[in-house]
Amino acid sequence: MLMKYQPDPDPQKMREAIQHQLQSQIKSAQAAGQTGIRAVIIAAPQSNTNWKADEFHDALVRLLTSVKTSPPDRQPILLLAADHLARRLPSVMTNDKSQAGHWPEWRAQLAKLGVTYEESAMSPDENPWIYTGNLLRRVWTDYGETDWGERAFLMLLSQGWDTSVECAAGTDQFRQVIQQGLPFMEKHAKSPYQLDVQLAVAQAYETWWSLSLAPMPSQAPTAEEDSEPVIYRQYQEGAEAARQQSIARYEQLLQTTPPSDQAAYARRELPRLKLGFDTGQRRFYCTVTD
Repeated sequence: MLMKYQPDPDPQKMREAIQHQLQSQIKSAQAAGQTGIRAVIIAAPQSNTNWKADEFHDALVRLLTSVKTSPPDRQPILLLAADHLARRLPSVMTNDKSQAGHWPEWRAQLAKLGVTYEESAMSPDENPWIYTGNLLRRVWTDYGETDWGERAFLMLLSQGWDTSVECAAGTDQFRQVIQQGLPFMEKHAKSPYQLDVQLAVAQAYETWWSLSLAPMPSQAPTAEEDSEPVIYRQYQEGAEAARQQSIARYEQLLQTTPPSDQAAYARRELPRLKLGFDTGQRRFYCTVTD
């Protein structure tokens, strides 16, 4: 679907390619010391990586319009592929400036198809526009009972349930991760993504507790380093309960799947949590740096 002159590849091959790509990225993230999926890229294979902006835009539009006429079981696959293209489009335009004048027109067109962009003053690129993740939320909302919907859920959760620009949804992502993750674990008990969701929820509780601790003098940032230090007192209410919840969920990972990577991570975190030592967890605390 994403390859020029090949508008409709075999859906089974497309599914297998996306599955392979997902697993490869998980392994790469784990090898780099990351836990869970922070940001997963999903796309069909592409034979030509040197896209022109207009070709890339046209491919995205074709994907979005084809969703309307595709069978229901293919729609979430196409939407996830479109989500990837939508995320990449601004960087493609940065590399190919020949179509810059069409960007306002393209944004308006894509907005009607469910894809919106916001401008970021912090973007290092010449094109400061950032995709807001509409399609990812749509896959979870409309196809939440499918494997693709559950994947979209995990991708959203791994982003702190925040696809906005520059932490516009707030710094405390851990609250949404807990609020969204707990019902998922209960309603999707047999999901293949249970372990990743359990880990994310445990880290969210750990983030809450860590934020509540007063920094050691040697850890306190100077005004030059950080003009907006964490106000730890605002996180103290419920913080001890959050620590206990984090411990319980890490222990559950150890009990249910001892050989897993998620359990290995839990094994590292538990000693400090149980002793009440700050782990410095900040996975689900959003900050913007210059």
